[in-house]
Amino acid sequence: MVEKEALILNPEEAALMRKYEEMAERQIRHITEQAQIPKPKTCLTYLYSPTCPHCRKIEKSLYNFVEKHPETALFKIDASTESGTNLLETVLKGEREVPTIIINDRFVVTGDRNFLTRLTYSIKLAENLPQTREENTKWLLRK
Repeated sequence: MVEKEALILNPEEAALMRKYEEMAERQIRHITEQAQIPKPKTCLTYLYSPTCPHCRKIEKSLYNFVEKHPETALFKIDASTESGTNLLETVLKGEREVPTIIINDRFVVTGDRNFLTRLTYSIKLAENLPQTREENTKWLLRK
């Protein structure tokens, strides 16, 4: 049987060790609190341009929709920035069309014609679509 050696620390090392233990406890509490926050049922990623008249046209109805549906989270990304342009080109396979809304990373709604109707229909489709194998795996790994 192997006996554990007792660590002999000087006062500075002991204080540093206590500090690290407190930081670890705070991180564990923070992670536990974050795990308790309910995940939104629907995530909308809104790619827009500040100078686009079509984006301004749909914004009011989009914000009203999100207000009426508290289970929906809205993430707004300026498509005129480099990261926004890259995301837009990736989603639309090289094209740049705003306004664009990505629903639960599965459906894309572009343009302002019949916007709210198409958005509502796409959200219903996204909510009723079963999760893919990758999404199930991500969820298992997060637990």
